[in-house]
Amino acid sequence: MNRNNIHDLDKGQKFIWEWQYRTLGGFDTSLAEALSKSDGGNRDKLRKGFPEYADAMDSFQTDSGWWDRVQDVVEGAIA
Repeated sequence: MNRNNIHDLDKGQKFIWEWQYRTLGGFDTSLAEALSKSDGGNRDKLRKGFPEYADAMDSFQTDSGWWDRVQDVVEGAIA
């Protein structure tokens, strides 16, 4: 996979991409797992400290096509 375009992702997209490809570490991995398992109320609490990451997790889990678009950016299919 071409990873040269990861710099074209926004902060939240990059966080999810790295979580999916297991390149996060330590706290960030734990945060991604907590966000992925959180219900609405707990995600809103996490959003107070990590708004970009919580919004990206929302998009990843609910927006059909969001993940495909992120991968397209990284692979250079779109900018």
